[in-house]
Amino acid sequence: QPALGEIYQSLITMVQSEFDVRGAKLIEETQNKHQMLKAQKAEVSSFAEYAKTLSSVKCTTEELLKEKEYIKSLYGILQKLKIDNPLMAEIDKRLQLQWELYLMVLHDGETFINKEAPAMLQGLDEQIKTLENRS
Repeated sequence: QPALGEIYQSLITMVQSEFDVRGAKLIEETQNKHQMLKAQKAEVSSFAEYAKTLSSVKCTTEELLKEKEYIKSLYGILQKLKIDNPLMAEIDKRLQLQWELYLMVLHDGETFINKEAPAMLQGLDEQIKTLENRS
């Protein structure tokens, strides 16, 4: 019987640790991506770099969502086992808030690209025509 209790406690410790580490890592990763996408500049060189960054970030969104759902399931397991503490609740809350901010900035980035792309293309066309007229 004591060995079973030790196994149970080890399992709980492992799940808590996994939740803490993965939760903190995902919060940091989405914060970093959020910061990357906040800087929208309507200049040709910056716009192209921003579009590339947005595309790169979008490619990771499905993977990040899977990680978020896994972390949420770990939290659910701990709650069902009646293992809950303020730190876990705070991580869960921060994770949800950061995820929402991440999705908002991703949406804002897509809107920015869609809105500015025609003007950028027109500006490039004008620059090309100017260069062609000079030669």
